Amino acid sequence: MTAVSLIQDCMFVNQSSVRTRSQHSVNECGPIVIGSNVWLSNDAIILSGSKIGADCVVGVGSVCRDMEIQPYSLALGNPIKRGLPIANVIRMAGSS
Repeated sequence: MTAVSLIQDCMFVNQSSVRTRSQHSVNECGPIVIGSNVWLSNDAIILSGSKIGADCVVGVGSVCRDMEIQPYSLALGNPIKRGLPIANVIRMAGSS
């Protein structure tokens, strides 16, 4: 059985989605775990085998499949390659 675990206080914005399998797959897919205080931005897609750590932001149009995003990260891209620690994002924003 495939499972989706939402810990608590997650925010799913317009048309974001969590999918345990593709429309073409007949094979069993991996579970999805979404930690507490996670924000899925517009059109973000979380696919099977993904684990999103606590206090993460998944950017607009980003796709996460079969990977782990560490807590306190900003995850961007299609596909997401890795999460960027939010502390680094804040530091970069302050240096401009």
